Amino acid sequence: MDIQNFDNHTSISIIFFTIVDFIVLFALFLPEWIVSHVGGDVQIGLWKICILNQKRIPKCFSFSQPLPWKLAIIFIIIGCFFNTLAIIVFIKSFKNPLFRRHGRWLGLFTLFFFSLASLFIPIGFSVEQIKGELFQLPSSFYAGQAYILFNMSIWITAISEVFAARLCFFNF
Repeated sequence: MDIQNFDNHTSISIIFFTIVDFIVLFALFLPEWIVSHVGGDVQIGLWKICILNQKRIPKCFSFSQPLPWKLAIIFIIIGCFFNTLAIIVFIKSFKNPLFRRHGRWLGLFTLFFFSLASLFIPIGFSVEQIKGELFQLPSSFYAGQAYILFNMSIWITAISEVFAARLCFFNF
């Protein structure tokens, strides 16, 4: 690795993009996207539903996801793919700085697909298990840890894009 081409902004972007990959993949398989404690503890994920009994032992089963959630899963997977490509391209940019531009575009695609997924998830709140409306959870349900982690990863992706594009005015 050539020390002349070592760039702090790119390094920070690589770190943030890597964190995003881990957070999103972790959140994707958690069943705690939508949670309710009314009438028993229910955790609804993108893949499965878990019901906790009195001993706090979860009993999980898969369910037929609504179309918006299937699309959200596809968008999340595509976003992870672009995010991983961005990491690889930014690492290659240490040898050839011309790759940075491509890494920024891949990061922007990541942000686009994660944002699309975050728009499609609330459309699925009208499923039978939740009985909400489009973009509105009923009062007995709230956003779980996985949903919060996913939305946090969108913000981290945006911050990473700021560093990748060198839009921050301070230097490290």
